[in-house]
Amino acid sequence: MISRKSANKWRNYRYAYITSGLILALCFIIILLDAREDMDLPPLLVAFANCGIGAVLGVIIIDLVYQWGAEKELEESLQDALVQILTGDNHRLLRKLYNNQSIRKILQNCIESFCGSAHLSENYLRYIENSCRLLKKDEQYKVHLTQEQGLLYLKQSLLDTRCFKDPRRPFANDRIQVKSYLVLKRNDSPDGGTGELDKILNDNSYYFREEIQSADLCTWIDTLDPGIPDRARPGFYLPDDEVARKIVEKLCYGVKIRLNDPDENGHVRFTNRNEMNYNVAFFMGDAESAVPLVKGIEITNEVPAYCIQKCKEEFDVDDYIQYTAELTIKYPTEQENTFYSMYAAPTLGAEFKLIFDASVPVDMKDVNYMTFISFADAEKNGTETMDGKIDIVGRNLDFKTSRTIFPRSGISVSWSRKC
Repeated sequence: MISRKSANKWRNYRYAYITSGLILALCFIIILLDAREDMDLPPLLVAFANCGIGAVLGVIIIDLVYQWGAEKELEESLQDALVQILTGDNHRLLRKLYNNQSIRKILQNCIESFCGSAHLSENYLRYIENSCRLLKKDEQYKVHLTQEQGLLYLKQSLLDTRCFKDPRRPFANDRIQVKSYLVLKRNDSPDGGTGELDKILNDNSYYFREEIQSADLCTWIDTLDPGIPDRARPGFYLPDDEVARKIVEKLCYGVKIRLNDPDENGHVRFTNRNEMNYNVAFFMGDAESAVPLVKGIEITNEVPAYCIQKCKEEFDVDDYIQYTAELTIKYPTEQENTFYSMYAAPTLGAEFKLIFDASVPVDMKDVNYMTFISFADAEKNGTETMDGKIDIVGRNLDFKTSRTIFPRSGISVSWSRKC
């Protein structure tokens, strides 16, 4: 489908060529008539025809060709200007995320669609801007399915590096945190509990998001004392330290932050998960209801200042900082034959592994998967490029890529036999 801008441009060119053709035809007719012996045309009319031919050819060859080249140069200038306007100091970051060729494709599409749909163009440009506030690098996401005492357990491990503009201000108490949000999915709610998770998909302050689907686990959480209301955040409640400890232990929840200095052998070191302080908050249901229920659980860890470092390479001139964290969690689930993972932020390089333990009665031939992943253009390294294909080896489903994964991309895995 041709855009409105392209249609208007070629319509104008068409009108110009048709008009020029008519003028040329008229001028040639006048000259041919003047060449006949029986015709005696006014000299002024003949002179007009001769000048008209030269003028029209000059317009076609020089003016229209020049205008076409000028428009092309103007579009390229607009694209570069849009990059700077949209990203400001993040200019180099955007180019790192999407590379120069992808930027031009995206922004040229935005320019082409602007005249046709201002609303679409505005939303698309805002999407690009919002997507560049956080960058994730070298993500390693492992999901281990086991069956213990008749229950299916999900054990997850997430390791990645988060790069972002330093939000801390001088003389302020701004903190950098590893935050997780666990939605309690209840079958009796209108949307099955998934609405709470959808609300925070655009909130990249969360390191990890997940749904708790075990009815027994949700019931146990409802027996806990939610504590006192959080005055700073309506709807949130702060339990005491004992309840917070029970939640962390029940979910086998742990966070480790990478230290900036290696050990004496040059190996990477992490903080001890047992030394981390875990702050827990409950998000309750409607306060006016007779029995308010927990909709979600937020678990927060402070990132020590000595674990934060300046981003390397081109990010250092943009005042970007980064930290690397490893999060683990394990809990029972009633989800028996599907698993879904989504990339909520731009990710440079990722690994995903879904491991079926031998205790899980599933035939790997019955495992199906679907990817809806949008990559940046492949960066060629010699003759090799990472294509991001999924491979099943034994009881493991593996995915790996070194390319940039755009937000809202994901992987869905299903198996026909129930565990």
